[in-house]
Amino acid sequence: MNTKTIIKKLKAIANEPADSIRKEVAKECLKSHEVRYFFQKLCYEGSQSGMIDHLGTSPQAHLFFDRYQEEINALTMESKENISTPLIITGDIKTSLAYFAFDEIGYRLSQELRLEL
Repeated sequence: MNTKTIIKKLKAIANEPADSIRKEVAKECLKSHEVRYFFQKLCYEGSQSGMIDHLGTSPQAHLFFDRYQEEINALTMESKENISTPLIITGDIKTSLAYFAFDEIGYRLSQELRLEL
């Protein structure tokens, strides 16, 4: 997929009527200057690196978790079923799961966009 097509798809996701983590990832990516770099950094360093402003502090991450709790719970259950290594949570549960969910959806979106990271 070329960059124009990727940006068009991200804009469509960002403008979806229903709120979702996927929509949040698309909106964050569109703020960046380079789509591939955004996804590379997200996949290699993760949202806990500070690259996502609205997940920068524990209170912000808690709000994100509370907003998307059902979606995050579904992701964690799916993770438990599909991987042999358990999801290890260190520190604050809500913050850790907010980061996990944002990173996981970001990874899935990068795959959907067929980005080579």
